[in-house]
Amino acid sequence: MSTNVTFCYVACWTEDDGIYYCGHQHESIAEAMLCQAPDGGNFIRAYEAGVSRSLDDEEFLEFLRVLPMMPWSSSRWILTYQ
Repeated sequence: MSTNVTFCYVACWTEDDGIYYCGHQHESIAEAMLCQAPDGGNFIRAYEAGVSRSLDDEEFLEFLRVLPMMPWSSSRWILTYQ
């Protein structure tokens, strides 16, 4: 992670030997979500001042709001019925 960026989001996934991230420095949760593969093994982390952290409550709500809009999301049908 570059030290020039003080805050960004990254798409992450796990493998047998650790946690990996997409390598991009996304400005928004929605942008980071586009790096996710639709296999259910991905998650979004925030990087703040070079330190990885979980999404806070407000960010998690943003994740849930954006989820049905993702092109790979199986919850896209929710938008049709709202």
